[in-house]
Amino acid sequence: MEQHGDVETAAELLARAQAWEEFVQLINRHASSWLDQGKHSLLSQITGLFPLQISDSLPWLFYWRGMASMPADPQTATLNLEQAYAGFDKTGNKTGCFLTLGALIEAGFSQANPVHLGLPWVEKLQQLVVECGEFPSVTVEATVLASLHAFVHILPHHPLVIAFEARGDQLLSSDITAELKMKMGLSLSWLSLQQGDFSRTRAITRQLTPLIHTAHPQATTRILWHITEGNLAWLTANFPLAMDKFSEGLNQSRHAGTSMHDCRLWMLGISCALAEGNPNDARMHLEHARRSLHDPQNKLIQAELNGLRAGVKLLEGNVSSALQAAREGLTQAEETGACFLAASARIGLAQILIETGATEEADNQLTHAIYYADSTKACLLKCRALLVAAYAQLRIENEFAATNMLQEALAIAARHITLLPISGGDPESCRFCCRARFAME
Repeated sequence: MEQHGDVETAAELLARAQAWEEFVQLINRHASSWLDQGKHSLLSQITGLFPLQISDSLPWLFYWRGMASMPADPQTATLNLEQAYAGFDKTGNKTGCFLTLGALIEAGFSQANPVHLGLPWVEKLQQLVVECGEFPSVTVEATVLASLHAFVHILPHHPLVIAFEARGDQLLSSDITAELKMKMGLSLSWLSLQQGDFSRTRAITRQLTPLIHTAHPQATTRILWHITEGNLAWLTANFPLAMDKFSEGLNQSRHAGTSMHDCRLWMLGISCALAEGNPNDARMHLEHARRSLHDPQNKLIQAELNGLRAGVKLLEGNVSSALQAAREGLTQAEETGACFLAASARIGLAQILIETGATEEADNQLTHAIYYADSTKACLLKCRALLVAAYAQLRIENEFAATNMLQEALAIAARHITLLPISGGDPESCRFCCRARFAME
């Protein structure tokens, strides 16, 4: 049956015959391919044929069960993966340990309390790398690093992320599957976006975008790729292209019958509408984003949505509501331990505080953001903070200080080929930031 492509029937026959060793071998041969094709439900169904009392001694079954439930239910995935890791660790299976730790990091950083749940597994992975000296194979290394997308988004300054970045280009050129290259490319490009290194992001997307048409990656990978391309276009002030990517992502989501990443897509739409000064579209996209949020308890996403809501309210002229949303967003970001997001939220809050005349508190928020940016070499954050600080100085007619801050931002931007959108604001601050962007360009 398997030789003729009917793997599902072959699995059922092996299960009826209780040929469990052959059953596990069959799953190991095909599970990765099913996941690449987005057939998570099929993998879940087949692994469910195995009796629980027997599977306790077979960590690969728990690993594949965890991977099958990962996209829709990271909590259930974590339970299965923890059992898999315990089994692999007990038997000394290093390949299994590496793969499971990567999956546990992905699952942990996809939940409501990401740093608390994910960071212990990051530390175990670092310990395993030190213990082994290297990964068992290039494919295992690439698979683990491709699992770090959510981790990169939350803690881009972490030493593991820095090590990942150093290996990225070499792994992208290695002999791994196209699906794996695209997943790695998502993590690398998102990291370079956060760093403000847009030329690197462009290089990665140019290298890997053709694979969408030739390798036919799974729908979720294509959707995330559209989000990445859209964010690159937005961050470089190409708003029509960003909206095209937003529309392509939504169409792909509807065609595939999955809404898993719809909230991220609508957030891209909000950012574009704010940058174009369109409060009506921004408000509409914000409502869609709220409705498409899968886990209302996820403070990380809530923090980002509150930051965008603050931009919408500020663009509408409702400064008090904008201030409230910005404060809520910062609190939520700090509670999750997402340092990069918290620093970004401080910059957004400072921009609103300036409009209320609370320049001392705004300066305090910007000082904290710049300190984080300097300590982690986050040039994009520092440029944004300097632009807002320069605008604050201009508001109090201190043109000398404003000029110095703008010149510092321009110098950083020139080294990293960075353009800087601001999340939203009153027409005067938007005009100031637009002039700064054009000067950098």
